[in-house]
Amino acid sequence: MTKLATGRSLLVIILLTLAMPSNCHDISDSVRLLDDKLSDYNKMLRPIRNQSDTLTVLIGLDLVSIQEFEEKDERISYTGILIMLWKDELFTWDPDKYGGVKNIEVDSTRLWIPHITNTNAVGSVDQISNDWQMVNVTYQGFVTYGVGNVFTSSCHVDVTYYPWDRQSCEFNFLLVNYDLSKLAPWPFSKTVMTNFYEENRAWQLLNSSITTDGTITIFRIELGRRPQFVIVNIILPMILLSFLGVFNFLIPIESGERISFCLTVLLSIAVFLTLVSETLPRVSEPMSYFSFYLVSVLIINVCATLATIINLRFYFADEEDKPGRFWTCFAGGILCRCNTKNTKAKAKTEQTYTDGQGKSPSVNDTNRVLRNGSILCHNNIGSHGFTMDDIHTDFENNSLGDDVNNIKKLVTWKNVSTASDRFLFVLFLLCLIADTVIFFTTISSGS
Repeated sequence: MTKLATGRSLLVIILLTLAMPSNCHDISDSVRLLDDKLSDYNKMLRPIRNQSDTLTVLIGLDLVSIQEFEEKDERISYTGILIMLWKDELFTWDPDKYGGVKNIEVDSTRLWIPHITNTNAVGSVDQISNDWQMVNVTYQGFVTYGVGNVFTSSCHVDVTYYPWDRQSCEFNFLLVNYDLSKLAPWPFSKTVMTNFYEENRAWQLLNSSITTDGTITIFRIELGRRPQFVIVNIILPMILLSFLGVFNFLIPIESGERISFCLTVLLSIAVFLTLVSETLPRVSEPMSYFSFYLVSVLIINVCATLATIINLRFYFADEEDKPGRFWTCFAGGILCRCNTKNTKAKAKTEQTYTDGQGKSPSVNDTNRVLRNGSILCHNNIGSHGFTMDDIHTDFENNSLGDDVNNIKKLVTWKNVSTASDRFLFVLFLLCLIADTVIFFTTISSGS
């Protein structure tokens, strides 16, 4: 706390000194000041009279812009001004002796400056300095040195909640060539400065902080992704494609387009998988929930394609080969009634369709017979394996009394295929809805 208070006091003094109006002075006063102070100045030594003391260097970062954030390569490029403040006890003067000069700009190569480097830089780790940059010195010896540059640092990327993810990046700067007993870094603010910051169109600056572990000053920024681009260009088309694949069960089998339709949807999903994989880092921990969602959608559509193939086998099966008891019950909609004889349905059938005059049932009566225990009443009678003549014959022979035997006689594999289409459409539609809801719920609650 003492160092922080001292650092803030120094910063306030420097700012007030720079803001104070200075007396008019001639260029000769500045030239004479530089000649006097630099004549015996040794920039190889720390600028304190007692070389056993520790020199405190205040460090801050003024973030200008986020140039580029490569999640795949886990690196971030940003434009910033690294500001360092310290007191040079060897470069002080009396303003009255130099025409009222209270501050002066000096070439950075002519004064002692701390050597600092970016320890988590991508590429080579070099000293951060430029010979053309100047330092500002006040008559009290307070030196301000600002290094502006485009820095590139590594940044560990967590894409668990992509594209609603937040990334925390650190910029680590180390004062080299001196140990803590000689040179001590200290942040002069709690957060990264944004005096000249320009908003990034892909990332939003949410928060920042500055800490130090004694040797390294750590500037940490938190960025939040702007998800609109990913939502419009990837997520919404992905959801629409996945649901479009389910509608293959509504395509008439006679058209012969079901398999090609399914394969087209699968190829489209594979393209989106490729697009997403190119933007995410190739790491196994952590994995993005969105990647799991894409894989689950792919699995559902693959299962739908396999179900379509099996269903086509049902439709084009030999008409003389009658379905078994299970498929008969499935197609007839009496899965819960196959084990026992439904005497109540039998009595109702006989009472409804026997008028005492030997009349044959009408088309509506036939539909009600099928509705009593079969999903087939919704199909087009005459085009799925049985005809009105079959119903009339069964009625005249009093064979409608036995529900199971009657339905087993009428149901064909085409009826099984039609019933499977409706069942599978509802099943896969519910699976996709549940999958999508779980994905968005997980993402929204976690992010």
